[in-house]
Amino acid sequence: MSDDLFVFLVCQVDTEPLVKRWFASRLPGARFAFSRPGLLTYKLPDDSIDTLTTIGTLPLLRTFGRSLGMVAGDRAALLGELAKNPVASECRVWHLWARDRARVGEFEFEPFADGARELECQWLAEQLGPTPAPLCNVPANRGDRVLDLIAVDPDRWLIGTHVATGPASCWVGGVPPLTRREVISRAYYKLDEAIRWTQLPLRKGDVALELGAAPGGACQLLLEKGLHVSGVDPAEIDPRVAEHPHFEHLKMRGGDLKKRGLKQVDWLICDANLVPDRTLDEVEPIVTSPHVNLKGVVLTLKMAQWEYFDRLDDFVARIRSWGWRQIKVRHRAFDRQEIVVVAWT
Repeated sequence: MSDDLFVFLVCQVDTEPLVKRWFASRLPGARFAFSRPGLLTYKLPDDSIDTLTTIGTLPLLRTFGRSLGMVAGDRAALLGELAKNPVASECRVWHLWARDRARVGEFEFEPFADGARELECQWLAEQLGPTPAPLCNVPANRGDRVLDLIAVDPDRWLIGTHVATGPASCWVGGVPPLTRREVISRAYYKLDEAIRWTQLPLRKGDVALELGAAPGGACQLLLEKGLHVSGVDPAEIDPRVAEHPHFEHLKMRGGDLKKRGLKQVDWLICDANLVPDRTLDEVEPIVTSPHVNLKGVVLTLKMAQWEYFDRLDDFVARIRSWGWRQIKVRHRAFDRQEIVVVAWT
């Protein structure tokens, strides 16, 4: 393995050109090294805190860490490399996963945890026999040093490591530990991921307003968490939500809402099928109304063309001008061609 300083970057398939363009503008000293769909490596000029902090601000990254090199061959080859690498025995947590095989939603692909990969990770740990045994494919705790084992191709692995510093870097491959279940729509998973990633302090009994609520996936999650929910949408809402005693269907568009009637709303959710400017135009009158006192917002910005990503800083600046103290931006694991912005007090 090389002693050069490399980082691995995990993103969604088809966003690699955006990552490369971002690196060229923000870290011109970094040199592109290797890529496959959903995975890139760069050689860094240094591993200073400033450099790593800058990388961590790229919203398109699911996770990243230091690359320790590539291994060609089967599990036995990977096992042999791990056996002579001291980093493996120093890591309390091991995460083994494969890069995405397709875009999210394409060929029915969704980035749920792979039980077979967990067993594979456990097999490797048992063969090496470090003491104490590492925890395999479970969320790390903040401060844990994680060993990353990424299946790049059928005969190629990347070994890396990172320190868990926040929710996403604690998850296996930066994917939240969600399980496939019967949900009304994918908005359920997207909102669940946003809440887990930001640790948004929703409380039972809080009041949530969702713009563009149909068919009701996000509302389904909020109701399960014990919130009172108003869904704004001219379209029909799934009966499993519409008939819930804590749900109210406001069959109108967001622009028709009477702001004086929103005094009790704590959280605003918007996942409307609009371009980013239109989404912000719809949300801004509510957020800035003197009759509304929100705790936070979760806004999904649809990138109908990825060129909108070049304007992301402007979109965030506009949201920040509404007076929020904390803002986080991310391309969630369960997003498609969209970016989530979460802002709260």
